[in-house]
Amino acid sequence: MIANRKFRIVVLVLFCWSVWISGLFGNDGILQAYRLSKVRRDLTLRIRALENERSRLDILLSDLYRDDFAQEMAIRDTLGYVREGEVVFETR
Repeated sequence: MIANRKFRIVVLVLFCWSVWISGLFGNDGILQAYRLSKVRRDLTLRIRALENERSRLDILLSDLYRDDFAQEMAIRDTLGYVREGEVVFETR
């Protein structure tokens, strides 16, 4: 009778321990939830950075459509154009 009771307690303890270990380290465990929350936080920061970059580029694009000076500066920077009579100094 006592051996049977001890056996049941041991089985119950082992079962509880295995459920706890599975909950901690399993695919749906606490550690996995922590890792996924970190990934989500990193992706949220990346999305915000991309939204800020898009806003900056939208402003630049609207400037290029309506501002002659912005157009000239973009052409100079991108294509390396210079005005007639300007002297170009190359730095290395």
